[in-house]
Amino acid sequence: MSPKLKLISVIFVMVLPVISLILIATLTRDGIQSEAAYQYADALAKADTIAIQRSIETFTNFTLVFAVIIIVLAAHITFFVSGIIARPIVSTVTPLYDISGDDLTSLLTNNSLDEIGELSLYFNLTLEKIKILVDSIKEEAAGLSEASHELTTNNNRAVSTFG
Repeated sequence: MSPKLKLISVIFVMVLPVISLILIATLTRDGIQSEAAYQYADALAKADTIAIQRSIETFTNFTLVFAVIIIVLAAHITFFVSGIIARPIVSTVTPLYDISGDDLTSLLTNNSLDEIGELSLYFNLTLEKIKILVDSIKEEAAGLSEASHELTTNNNRAVSTFG
């Protein structure tokens, strides 16, 4: 329905009852209370009711179509936003799975500027520190192994010399 037609129908719906009341008041004031005047007023009221019902049906149909469009749009937005949220989390889980399997060489590759990117950055820094500690422990263990080997060798020499 065009805007001009809507405006005309609204004016018709609003103005017609007023005109009919003025007409009835004029006819009764002049003492002419004919059946035709009442029939005319009744016909105008029925026509007004039909126009109002049509307007209500049009508005209801518009509201339903608008609601369906909003629901479809909300579903699309929800799907899009959930993908944006889930994608960085999924890309973080795979390297974490590798790391949990004793592969300390794997790093998280999420370089985004959001919280997941920040989590990846600090997790990688922590993983580097763990690698340094593991290397340090390996070196200390190697040193202790050498010292233990020397002590065992010295002990065996002492036992063979004195024993």
